[in-house]
Amino acid sequence: MSATHDYTRATWGHALTFMQVEPDGRKANVLGFGATIREGDYLLVANGPGETTRFRIAKLKWLRPSDHWKADIEFAPRQEGSC
Repeated sequence: MSATHDYTRATWGHALTFMQVEPDGRKANVLGFGATIREGDYLLVANGPGETTRFRIAKLKWLRPSDHWKADIEFAPRQEGSC
């Protein structure tokens, strides 16, 4: 089962940086910190004051140190009535 990870606020050891974003904004490449991430999980990112956008991790590669990773992510809007 996939998990959802809240990356709306960066903290020590839990942060996300967008490296490249497709022109339509539906796919991106990111670097992040967080030890519990898996392919298929979802990332919540800030999208303006009080708003969030959800992405699904399509491809994940672990880097060093052991909680550092890079990922290809895809826009994954929430279904009506879900978180």
